[in-house]
Amino acid sequence: MQFDLSTEQKLLKEAARTLFQRQCPASRVRELIETEDAFDAALWKKYSDQGWTGLILPETYEGLELGVVDLAVLMEEMGRACVPGPFLSTVCAGVLLYDLAENDLAGSLLKNVAAGQARPSVALHESAPSWNLRSVGMELERGAGSIRLDGKKTLVGGGASAGQTILCVVRDETELAVALIPASRDGVQVRVTPSIDRTRPLGEVVFENVVVKEDDIIGRGGSVESALARMFQLGSVILCADMVGGMQWMMEAAVEYAKTREQFGRPIGAYQMVQMQCADMLLMLESARSATYYAAWALNERDPAAERAVSMAKAYCSDVCREVGHRSIQVHGGIGFTWEHDLHLYYKRAKASELMFGDATFHREQLAESLLDAWQRWRISVLMIYRRELGIGLAIALRDGAKIAVGAKTVMLHLELSATIHTAVEAINNAGGEGLGCSTDIHSEEVVANAFEQTVSCLDAIDILVSNASAGPSHRHGGDADEALRLHAWRQWSRNLSLLQVLSAALGQTGDPHILNNAPPLDLEPRRFSGHVAYSIAKYALASD
Repeated sequence: MQFDLSTEQKLLKEAARTLFQRQCPASRVRELIETEDAFDAALWKKYSDQGWTGLILPETYEGLELGVVDLAVLMEEMGRACVPGPFLSTVCAGVLLYDLAENDLAGSLLKNVAAGQARPSVALHESAPSWNLRSVGMELERGAGSIRLDGKKTLVGGGASAGQTILCVVRDETELAVALIPASRDGVQVRVTPSIDRTRPLGEVVFENVVVKEDDIIGRGGSVESALARMFQLGSVILCADMVGGMQWMMEAAVEYAKTREQFGRPIGAYQMVQMQCADMLLMLESARSATYYAAWALNERDPAAERAVSMAKAYCSDVCREVGHRSIQVHGGIGFTWEHDLHLYYKRAKASELMFGDATFHREQLAESLLDAWQRWRISVLMIYRRELGIGLAIALRDGAKIAVGAKTVMLHLELSATIHTAVEAINNAGGEGLGCSTDIHSEEVVANAFEQTVSCLDAIDILVSNASAGPSHRHGGDADEALRLHAWRQWSRNLSLLQVLSAALGQTGDPHILNNAPPLDLEPRRFSGHVAYSIAKYALASD
């Protein structure tokens, strides 16, 4: 891959920045977010005149046929200028249409998208929004020679702009399908949904006894699943690019403010703590940029590692874009919280982007599943130990047949703790694994030892030990240390920790388990803690492959 932009890509970047500075300054952004759809027809015509609405579409459909990296370059500049409007949702709909373009209706609409004359949106989410396709429940009702549709789609990108054409993801009997439905059709209602990011409005689409023609169904089955997967990956990558542009602006604004704002007779940028904040922002920004452009390149080249690269980029960008916003507000102080300052526009966009196309936890779980699918070992035994009830997590990315023991050792037993362990074990069993639960009182070392030793014996052997201890051999030895040396160091280190000491004898009978010292905050809620555990185990799986 190239480690720098090409001459053409640099020219595209410069042209986009110049256009947004002239046509969409902060004052114009504020005007547009007060409208229902944040849409500027004159600005959209500029996009179509430049060919941006069809930038990655092939020439067959009157597109420029450029690559994903080129689109990422454009999206980064859009994020830097906080450009409002339905560009992101339209691009995603265009990609979905292209993959289903064998249908004549999809092909004709795709030409209008490239020409800037149509702004379709994909309607995927329902009452319980999820980026997992298994969550799609709306069904086409076939009977008496007609097809009808009832239900509601939420969080539709483009807000009121989605009213032109809706690509509705539904189920046709047992298969996924995409129905192309104009918003003007009888029974369709489109409403704008209030959201934190007013630069990219979201809509709610209600279908009440809507007649669907057979020709409206532009794809079904495996072709739809693969098309939606590609749309999801492309949307994630270009959204990461948008976040990189936003981070760039927030960092630059913080640095400039630190240079000019004086406190105690000197610029605040002269103080080390402010310098550290700015340095951290730069580190997170450049790391996010590298991950994003690698993912864009991998996706464009159809590299086998593209799926993993996309999840890595989105997981990282979701976390650091929010964190850069935090730090920029810290540097700005009180002015950063005011409506008059533009920083809140970028921060709200960062918060919305964090969740769009899946948050960091979702993508870590996707990454873990991807890694474990390539792992040759079908059954593994895992023992997870935690100190308090809020630290209980579930390694949800394990393959079917995995044996998992969820253990907790607390100052005193709680009904809440027992219920949490029961819930985790039940989820493991429902997923096709074998779950065991164990909770003990820290005051009785004999009871603790007996309980955990019995748990270990039920697993036969431990392949992985996951502990949320805040230190361990990984802190004393590098990651390249020999496994036997790490196990020995862990045993030596654990002599002074009653939590882990009780396992020393049992571990001696199970071979050489891999030790994962997983240390997220102990008060992290179980839903988010599971992603940390799954990701750690996935890293072990990759190393063992």
